[in-house]
Amino acid sequence: MFEKYLPDISEYLEAWRIVVELSAELQKVDGELEEIVANIYLECIRDNKYFLNGKAPAISLIKESYAVIGHTEDATEKLGQLKYNKIVLQRAISEAKAQIKAQEMKLNLYQTMSANARNVAGFTDE
Repeated sequence: MFEKYLPDISEYLEAWRIVVELSAELQKVDGELEEIVANIYLECIRDNKYFLNGKAPAISLIKESYAVIGHTEDATEKLGQLKYNKIVLQRAISEAKAQIKAQEMKLNLYQTMSANARNVAGFTDE
């Protein structure tokens, strides 16, 4: 009777598989970003061309500038691409989680309708 409200378990499991797969890819991107930023810090405190008045730049300067936009054209390009990839992955994860939520809502609806039907059918006026 209420079968049309049953969730599609294969769609549900596929959405979870996608979340797991994309989450792993997102962790990889996060690791690559951390590695690039760490290398930026190291290069900025070791290379004289980044020094100001003979001193290595302050960590706060590196954190708020070079680590965000890159200190070289190559770093800027890599950071930009990884940040873009991260946004794409986060969006895809959100979409898959929305599909999971929709399947769970269908299951809740089915359970409620089924329980209500049992209660009405079992009701007797004695």
